Amino acid sequence: MIFLKSLVSKVKAFNLRRIERYRLRKKPIKTPEGFLYKGPGTQKSENWERFEREFLKKIFANYELFLNVGAHYGYYCCMARQVGLKLIAFEPLVVNFKMLLDNLKVNNFEENCILINAAAGKKPTISQISGVFSTATMLENSGNDESLSQTIPVVPIDAVTQGINKKTLVLMDVEGFEHEALLGAQSLLSQSEATDWIIEIFSFWTPKNGNPVENKDYFKTFEIMFANGYQAWLIGEVFRKIEVDELLLLKGEHYSKRFAGNFYFSRSNLVIPNLSD
Repeated sequence: MIFLKSLVSKVKAFNLRRIERYRLRKKPIKTPEGFLYKGPGTQKSENWERFEREFLKKIFANYELFLNVGAHYGYYCCMARQVGLKLIAFEPLVVNFKMLLDNLKVNNFEENCILINAAAGKKPTISQISGVFSTATMLENSGNDESLSQTIPVVPIDAVTQGINKKTLVLMDVEGFEHEALLGAQSLLSQSEATDWIIEIFSFWTPKNGNPVENKDYFKTFEIMFANGYQAWLIGEVFRKIEVDELLLLKGEHYSKRFAGNFYFSRSNLVIPNLSD
């Protein structure tokens, strides 16, 4: 039985690697935003992360620099470069990084880019990441086959952003590693008047064995942001402000009842656009 499970895992891993190679060979096609892009078909749909995409299009004009932590194939990087923002992008997976390069280059977006083939973390080191595509994780309980793991460098965000004095929007999507990444961005976080953030935060994740695992750093992630003077909104069809008192009440609830999704952290005096406008 154990042998059979191992064999199935290896076959699935082989198939995922095959999909990676296939995507690298594909010709780019035009996205709803108008730029060329290689990636999964879901990302070319009008409904893919619709609220996040529309929100970004409405607020990009407020910024000079886009910092994408966990850039994947670079969809949001291309959106930012399309409107002239300078770009810094972290992407640890080698295949994802190649796709990111291809997608920027095919659109002539390669100028004003700092691209880092590494994960963001608390301190510079070497670590492991497991998985493929947009769901690869640095969490230890991923349940992925060993062949889907790779050794990667880890670079603190502050090591890259020191001395940058531009109005910055950070988009962070790091599959449960948000708290660790923020610990390496203390200097940037202190620039609350110059830097806003969009961070994907979930209260739990489900590894390959199907048993949900609580995100133990869920509240710590919010605490870092609030301690640095930020307020939080949950991005959706209607923007919902998340108050500190609401989060405190949720500490006594099961983790499945907590707020989850993409959260916008910004200064209190910023006007939040309504996507229905």
